[in-house]
Amino acid sequence: MNAGKIQTFFVERFLVHILDLFGKTGGKSVLDLGCAEGFVINKIKNKYPSVRCEGIDIDEDALSRGRNLHPDLILRTGDLLNTSEIKVDTDVVMCLEVLEHLPDTKSALSSLRTLNKNYLILSVPNEPLFRISNFLRLKYILRFGNRLDHVHCWGRRKFSKIIKDAGFEIIDHRYPFPWQIYLLR
Repeated sequence: MNAGKIQTFFVERFLVHILDLFGKTGGKSVLDLGCAEGFVINKIKNKYPSVRCEGIDIDEDALSRGRNLHPDLILRTGDLLNTSEIKVDTDVVMCLEVLEHLPDTKSALSSLRTLNKNYLILSVPNEPLFRISNFLRLKYILRFGNRLDHVHCWGRRKFSKIIKDAGFEIIDHRYPFPWQIYLLR
């Protein structure tokens, strides 16, 4: 199996868990903060066609690509750390693979608490597994597998404590290699 097929296998497993956790919420609408091109909410839309899917990202170039790829999705510019710009009327908020990029985790989680009405689906890399997998793929060798844009590296226990300390209740958690995914309330 080549590296591309292996990576696709792991990403597909990740998506199976995201879709399953979303299904557990019974949500009729979802807001994906840090959606990039809208890849994940497009998967939700395909599996749950009646769900209203909206994505917000700070990267206008990624949003532009997403609008071309998924014209039926609502994709707009916004900043998780400036919630006054974000109007939320959804059952489920998602923030996948974003927090490890932000220097101020506490502020980001506080913003997510403000925006979250019913459920939050949150994912971050599961360290050190994520870094080891990068290193074994000969990625970011000089940084021991850590991406340049990752400012945090959390293991399961540490990240669980961070989200509990932020006032979230963990409803479910999954650890598909090399990620950690949480369904929170």
